Amino acid sequence: MTARQAAQDAATAEANNDAAAADAAATIAETAADAAELAEQLAATAAASAELNGNRAIVAASGAGKIVVNGASTSAAAQANRASVAAAEAAAAAGAALQSLNNAEASASDARSDAELQSAEDEAAEQAQTAAEEALAAAAAAAEAAQEQADAAAAQRAAERAQAAEEAALFKEQAEAFEQDDDPETLDAAQALATAQALAASNVPGSAALAADAAEAARNAANKAQTAADAAQTAARGKGPDAQEQADLAQAAATRAAQDAGEAEAAAVVAANADAAVTAWTSGEASEDRAAAALAARDAAAAAARAADAAETANATADQATADAVAPNVALAAAQATVTSRTNSLAQVKEARDAASDGDDSVTTAIEQVWQNAVAQAEQALSDAEDALAQAQAAADAANENVTIAQANADAASQA
Repeated sequence: MTARQAAQDAATAEANNDAAAADAAATIAETAADAAELAEQLAATAAASAELNGNRAIVAASGAGKIVVNGASTSAAAQANRASVAAAEAAAAAGAALQSLNNAEASASDARSDAELQSAEDEAAEQAQTAAEEALAAAAAAAEAAQEQADAAAAQRAAERAQAAEEAALFKEQAEAFEQDDDPETLDAAQALATAQALAASNVPGSAALAADAAEAARNAANKAQTAADAAQTAARGKGPDAQEQADLAQAAATRAAQDAGEAEAAAVVAANADAAVTAWTSGEASEDRAAAALAARDAAAAAARAADAAETANATADQATADAVAPNVALAAAQATVTSRTNSLAQVKEARDAASDGDDSVTTAIEQVWQNAVAQAEQALSDAEDALAQAQAAADAANENVTIAQANADAASQA
């Protein structure tokens, strides 16, 4: 195969994006060029030898009329002429060999250029494929890590909520015990109310002081119940519906204790006028006091119920906002990883472009153009990744803002 044929094969292989075939054809062309160079050297040597022999024959012919060549007599001039012709033919052959060498070297150069161009195209394509795969892998790894963090945070939040629910339940039990329990040895609000009412109705001398003591005990029990309810609310704040439910039950017990204390104080007022105690108790004066206390307690209970409903709704909204924020934040982590990967890939492609440069900025070679195109593609990929990151950042910011607002509302509702 000639160097020219090999060069044509290399060009065909480059057009077909076959780097291996192009490299093989280039090697064949280079081998043919090496053979042409050897032939040219041999032809040049032969031409020089023929020219030397011709010159010698001319010199010899100038001093002799007849000479013997291979046993035959011939004229020296004829022999010199034949030597000159042979020298001319050898020189022509050497010139043809030189032209063949030039053609072979040109074909080999073209073939190698095609092979190197195809190699550059393949390398650029491989880098682009690698960049895409690395970006996807980085995004997947970042998303997985972000999801794991979100799951860990959710598990931690669940553990904290379970603990808060236990604490709130303990405070609820305390509030309920101060409101009413089955232990006759402890003076809870309900027991103190029953004592005050009995003294108010007894019309026994000294009952007023005892009724006042009972009313004070009822108020103290109610205050302690409220303290426990407040502690339950503090423990439950921002810790989910289970803890909030316990805190609401604690507040309900504190509200009942306050109602008992109010009625006990009304009974003490009746008992304070011992002479009119029974009359006031049965005629309606004390009943009016009790009714007013009951009305106030009912209003307080209704307000507490509304607050509990609001807190439950706010907590549910905060929980949903927290759950809804997971996906945007996972997507944000993936987008950030993609931008980082694409930035690194662009730097690598630019480095390859610089390595392929021949230093002449006035002319862009085919291989330089391949890497210029690769850089442009990498820059576009990075730009697309940055646009996606901006969108992901906006979505995550909005979701996180919703969490902040919802949690603030839940905290406020828990304190109401």
